[in-house]
Amino acid sequence: MGNTAVGGESLGYKEPTSLGKNHPPLPRAITDPGYPHNSMASGVVIIDVTIDKNGTPSNMHTIQDVPSLSDISQSAIRSWKFIPAMEAGQPIEGTLVVAISYLRPVGLSH
Repeated sequence: MGNTAVGGESLGYKEPTSLGKNHPPLPRAITDPGYPHNSMASGVVIIDVTIDKNGTPSNMHTIQDVPSLSDISQSAIRSWKFIPAMEAGQPIEGTLVVAISYLRPVGLSH
């Protein structure tokens, strides 16, 4: 499931080096969830994610559902690494919204 070699800098994302004492949770490393073979859907899955003090996704609420793609999206997000939110230099629980866009792969006809 997903593309294990894809994520972080390969998707154009670089982890911030100077964050300061106050910031929201931020992705540290992400992977592409891939496209499930049994799906014919396309669209955008939007998920509200709670990130705990350790940078671990602890709760997810789907805001915009694409039925055959939402579960794979949540599974991918659970594997991502996050920098926890900080307040006055201390890690705190925070939330962020993740949007994952899916286009149906184009098949080759023979």
